[in-house]
Amino acid sequence: MKRGSRLPKFGSTFGWLVGSALLVPLLLQSIAAIADEASPRKATLHWVNGDSLPGELQGANDQHLLWNTKVFLEPVAIDYRVLQHVEFVSPGSVELPKEDFRVDLATGDVLFGKILDLTVDEVVLSGQRHGSVRIQRKFIRSMRRLNNPALVFLGPTGLTGWTTLNAGRQISEWSANESGHLVTTKQRAEVFHQFVLPNQVEYEITLESTGVPSFLLAFNDQP
Repeated sequence: MKRGSRLPKFGSTFGWLVGSALLVPLLLQSIAAIADEASPRKATLHWVNGDSLPGELQGANDQHLLWNTKVFLEPVAIDYRVLQHVEFVSPGSVELPKEDFRVDLATGDVLFGKILDLTVDEVVLSGQRHGSVRIQRKFIRSMRRLNNPALVFLGPTGLTGWTTLNAGRQISEWSANESGHLVTTKQRAEVFHQFVLPNQVEYEITLESTGVPSFLLAFNDQP
C-alpha cells in the first residue's frame, strides 16, 4: 500500500476481512525453483494424477526438480510436467529479502533484487538469492520499489498479526505458503488485520481462487 489520492478519506485505523474464499498456493514454476541446499525445505509433491510424496526440495533446473525422500536411497529428478504443485510446510512468518525492488512475474512468481539494467526488452535483476538474472519485460507483471518511505504495508508475510472477528472461526483455518501468502481451503474462512494509516491511502490487493470466486472484502475506519 502507498499514499495516494485516488480513494476517499478513511479514519486512523483499517482492517480487512475476507470471507467465503478459496485460495491456493501458486504452482511451482521453473523460474521460482531455486533451492538452498544448506537448508532443504520440507514439503509434499502432488502429481497431476492425484498421488503425493512427502520429502525435501534439494535443487531444480528448467526441466526437473531434485527431490529427496525416504522412499528412495538417493534424491530423484522429477519432470515438472507430471506435477500439479508443491505444498511447502507453512511458516508462521516469512522474512522478506532486504532488496531494493520486488518484481512480480506473469506466472505469479516473485523475485527480489537490485535493478542493474533496464531496456525496452528486458530487465537485469541482481538478488542475494538468485544472483544476476535477465528477465524479458513481456513476462513482468509489475515492479515496485521496496524502500519507498510512503509504503505503509507490504505483505502478508505469514500469519503474524492476523486474527479472526467471529468466535466461530479460527486463524488455524489459514496457513502461509512459501512466499508468506495466506491460504485457505475452508468455506467462509475469514482473516482480519488492523493498521494505523494516514488520511489518504492507495490499496492494492490480490486474491486468487481455484474455483468461482466468492468473497467479502470490507474496510472499517473505526478504531
